[in-house]
Amino acid sequence: MPAEPVVLVIHALDPGGAEKVLTVMANAWAQRGRPVTVLTLAAPGRESFYPLDPRVARVGLDLVGESAGLWRGLVNSVRRVRALRAALDQLRPGAVVSFLDRTNVLSLLASRGRRWPVLVAEHTDPELYEPGRVWRWLRSRVYPWASAVVVLNRRAARYFAGCNRRVEIVPNPVQVPDATAHPAREGVRIAAMGRLSAEKGFDVLLDATAQLCARFPALQLDIFGDGPLRAELEERASEPDLNGHVHFFGYVSDPHAHIANATLFVSASRLEGFPCALTEAMAMGLPVVASRYHEGIEEIIDNDANGLVVRRDDSTALANAVAELLDDPQRRQRLGAAAAEIRERLRPERVIERWDGLLREFAEAR
Repeated sequence: MPAEPVVLVIHALDPGGAEKVLTVMANAWAQRGRPVTVLTLAAPGRESFYPLDPRVARVGLDLVGESAGLWRGLVNSVRRVRALRAALDQLRPGAVVSFLDRTNVLSLLASRGRRWPVLVAEHTDPELYEPGRVWRWLRSRVYPWASAVVVLNRRAARYFAGCNRRVEIVPNPVQVPDATAHPAREGVRIAAMGRLSAEKGFDVLLDATAQLCARFPALQLDIFGDGPLRAELEERASEPDLNGHVHFFGYVSDPHAHIANATLFVSASRLEGFPCALTEAMAMGLPVVASRYHEGIEEIIDNDANGLVVRRDDSTALANAVAELLDDPQRRQRLGAAAAEIRERLRPERVIERWDGLLREFAEAR
């Protein structure tokens, strides 16, 4: 029996963890022969930041835009639901997989009364992330309609268990080049990657780096990513205690080639679901230091077994942990080798099998 077509719905294919996961899933399904369509609210001509298999169909609705005021927002949301429903009716999917909270709400409203199952994927911490009062209320009303709510960790599963009887934990896949990092290399270069926004904690990382520079004068911090706080972070990096030590690369097409040559990788996030940048660094064999954004970090890092975990928002604790690794090449090598084991646990084929199992189950129930 041929695999039923699946439609993946997302706001846009910009840089981001959920967007990367969607493209990995779409490509894997296309390679397996499943018909796949990526449906975005953004315009059809807007390029995907991450490469998509040419067998993946693209549909763009050109419905992205800011709404001035509550009434205009309501009108625009109704328009998006109608357009999304019309597109899905035309595509006739065997299943819909929607990504991110607001788009999930729209996908469920657009699919109300239709036969296809809708699986909504949450990619952040629902207890700390605030989607907005109206969207939070809508989510609580329509998430019970989902065939399943797919989350990334046990914390999110507990949260959504109150609004849907079917909550599944499926971690993000990890896809990195075959070449692995070499943690015992010479030099002192720290790598970090993510959106330059408040939840990623780059301000904490810069404060920790300033403390480290006094001890390691040759230290360099390479930051990959962009976002609304870039100018503010660059201004902080230009101050005397950091000047010349921090480099902002923005978004690059192949960050792995740069990160693989780092001494270690650091994540200072305050808010995460299942951090792609961190797990990719681990999969390349880099020793990592990460903040405890919530207890979900323990589902990724076993402290001092395959990485180090420090208190959130504590630049001194972060600096001390990094200094410990910089002073101990053998420890770095041990942690990096253990970290690389995540590559097998989260390889795309294994994660896609979990999704395939869900799609098969709902197809048989129709």
